[in-house]
Amino acid sequence: MRKFFIHAASFLGSMLGFLCSKIFNRSGIFCFFQYLSIGGAEKVHLHILSCLSPLKPFVFIRYKKNATLLNEYKKYSKVFFLEDIYNVSKLFDLWSAFWNAFFISFINNKRRPIIFFWNEYFIRSLIPNLNEKVILIDIIHNTRPLNNDNYIYLNNDIASRLNKRVVINAYLKDVLRNQYNENKIPFSLLDKVTVINNAVQVMRALAMKKKNAILQVIYVSRPAIEKRVHLIGKIAARCRKMNIVAEFNIIGDLENLVDEDNRKYCTFYGEVKDEKKINQLYSENDIILLVSESEGFPLVVAEAMAQGLVPITTDVGGIKYHIKNGENGFLTSANDEETVIAEFIRIINNLASNRNKLELMSLNAYDYAKKNFSFEEFKESYRRLFNL
Repeated sequence: MRKFFIHAASFLGSMLGFLCSKIFNRSGIFCFFQYLSIGGAEKVHLHILSCLSPLKPFVFIRYKKNATLLNEYKKYSKVFFLEDIYNVSKLFDLWSAFWNAFFISFINNKRRPIIFFWNEYFIRSLIPNLNEKVILIDIIHNTRPLNNDNYIYLNNDIASRLNKRVVINAYLKDVLRNQYNENKIPFSLLDKVTVINNAVQVMRALAMKKKNAILQVIYVSRPAIEKRVHLIGKIAARCRKMNIVAEFNIIGDLENLVDEDNRKYCTFYGEVKDEKKINQLYSENDIILLVSESEGFPLVVAEAMAQGLVPITTDVGGIKYHIKNGENGFLTSANDEETVIAEFIRIINNLASNRNKLELMSLNAYDYAKKNFSFEEFKESYRRLFNL
């Protein structure tokens, strides 16, 4: 009897999906993402949606938690939360069957359907039932291995079904090349991979920075284990004990991730939602730190360079493709925490006592951002990707 009701729910979902496909979402573009919080990937998705204006694609978000960018996303798209759609526990099997059939029918019956997604497992449940005409495009921001062999974000199992793939830097294309080799995926599929650098707003000319008597150091992040936020507190505390004249400013909901004894050496701004306020804080600082143990290429580094901040970062992910050590920033190949702390303190001390070098590197960082992170090229690349 239950199978009968499940089939009935699927039939009804399919019929409703067919009807909706004729009425709604004329663009036929469907985006599936996980969050709407203030994070680098979420900002990049917003920038991509701005390229698709005024098509108003349908955007499906898995989690409602910390949906800070919701209003921004609504400017360019119609937003739905998968949590709202699927969260009916008592009739979950029937409800799930209904909505799965709805999505499949809705998408399949569009004239030229495109699905664009990042790390969204919901898509995998739909793929076996999607028509071949459905264009599948994923984007890869980072690798974040759970262990040395498990790259969960690379979608290796569906690589042959994807029509196109976007990676945000050449490093990630190299990672894919190695992963394709290890998983015996045909190298010909690498032809589907396109490198599109992230974009940030870059001023026409670098505004004259205030020459701070005290070196201003900023850290911007979301709370995540791989970010190693606690190291910032340790760096700040040791700089103070070594009489290095520097102040440490932290943006993000991060205070509880810094050891209690070290919090007094930092100024916490919390989560800053206003883009103008963030840019103001960038303009008031000299250096940006990044101590992560894994990354793709963090958008905050590009944003800071566009404001003339000198990045000091760990050499992870694709950062080395943009930061030239000693020219427009500093990289450390160290991975263990104590060595990272020592290296960062050494560099900060050097810049605190050599302001001419700091000023030159600030100009170099800005010039690099202006040449490599422009919105014009970004928008054109994504419009070509979607064949618009």
